[in-house]
Amino acid sequence: MLLIRLKRGVAAFNKATSPGERLWSILVVVLVVVFCTSIIGAVVSAGIDAGSRARAAYRFNHLSSALHLEKAKAECGPLVNMSAHTCYDPVDALRHLERIPASAPQYAEASKLTASIKQQEHSAAVAIEQNAQQQLQQQQQQSEERQQRSRKQASRNVQGLSHDDFRCATSTDDRKIMSFDDGNSWWIDDGRCAAKEQKAAQAARDADAELYSYWSTTLRVDTDMNSSWLPSEERTCQTYPDYTGKISRVTCNSTGSHRDHNIPVKFWGGVSRNTVSDWKCRREKDLLSDEFVCWAID
Repeated sequence: MLLIRLKRGVAAFNKATSPGERLWSILVVVLVVVFCTSIIGAVVSAGIDAGSRARAAYRFNHLSSALHLEKAKAECGPLVNMSAHTCYDPVDALRHLERIPASAPQYAEASKLTASIKQQEHSAAVAIEQNAQQQLQQQQQQSEERQQRSRKQASRNVQGLSHDDFRCATSTDDRKIMSFDDGNSWWIDDGRCAAKEQKAAQAARDADAELYSYWSTTLRVDTDMNSSWLPSEERTCQTYPDYTGKISRVTCNSTGSHRDHNIPVKFWGGVSRNTVSDWKCRREKDLLSDEFVCWAID
């Protein structure tokens, strides 16, 4: 009867739905079954785990004192000399020994084993502390020895007795510092870092000047150069950068505001130096043009 009703229900369902709807319904049913199966499996697994823990706790709490002592010995391993015995698993061994009451015949032996295990744990803690202290002392000694070597190395280099490679940096208080041991220790710059920085800046300016010696750059700048200069007259001038590092002012007169004019000036040399530089400037005037031209000299 049940099978007949099931067949009739399936037939009615097939008539009332299209193939696509039937496929979608089957997919939904499969997903629901898989989800429910997963939930049920998780619940069953959790129940089994909880039951296993409960049974283990029950068995543990109902062991006799003799069995607790036997299992504690098993956790520790063979007893050769109890007073100097090394217990392999002291945590589980003490867990069994603590369940033996003072009224039990095994209590005396359990107490000796407990004392031996606790002495072992104390000795292990002391050994760990001593080892840590020794390592700390060794590290401090090594640090002091490195500092002494670094101090001697720096002293020999400052006195000119050695010529080791060095590194330069800037300290947190914005002072130049140097290191002869690859940055392990730092010392106040004795001038060599400043000289190295100046040399690098000069090399950059020389390379910049060489690059720009093949073509000129015309900039509009503030300057005191004016028509009072004679044609082809040359003067030594200084340039000053703006906030972008590019030349913004040319000064050829030691007095005055230096901002008398804002005119285009032709530069032969790098114009993005971001530093004060010396230039040779000249007024070049002929029938067709009248301009000021500057050549980098540093």
